[in-house]
Amino acid sequence: MNLEVGDVLVCRGKSTLSKLIMKVTNGTWSHSALYTEVWGQPSIIEAQQNGVNFKMYDVWIKKYGYEYDVFRYNKEFNEKELIIRAFSKCGETKYDFLTFFVKIPFRLLIGKDKYKKDKPRDKKQICSEFTSWVWKLPTKEITPQEQHNYFTNSKDWDKITI
Repeated sequence: MNLEVGDVLVCRGKSTLSKLIMKVTNGTWSHSALYTEVWGQPSIIEAQQNGVNFKMYDVWIKKYGYEYDVFRYNKEFNEKELIIRAFSKCGETKYDFLTFFVKIPFRLLIGKDKYKKDKPRDKKQICSEFTSWVWKLPTKEITPQEQHNYFTNSKDWDKITI
């Protein structure tokens, strides 16, 4: 496996929820997660319906079976600081159902505020907001599809073939 700490995995699943997310966001991507390692073991930190949590990579793959594109920051960064930032949300940040079911569909319908940077939302986040927040990227109601587009068009991020 060629994943590295800090890689963002923008995913698509086959579940009913993944299909709903892709339909609501008019996209082909339904989830976003952060790759890390704990005691040398491949791991994932992500926001799911039960909030921001940590999972072992193998357990994550087996449970969700996502297909994913990997995006890697191509500049130097403080790995330890990034992982501390990510773990600071584990068990503390709930999933933002209001944003997912109301705010994003409304914003996409009227076409305003496309991933505008605003104050960090510390109490509730959706998956792509979480991974964007960890990397200090635009975070306001960013969908997995918008995040994929952002990474694809950024000179600071490379799409990695695994």
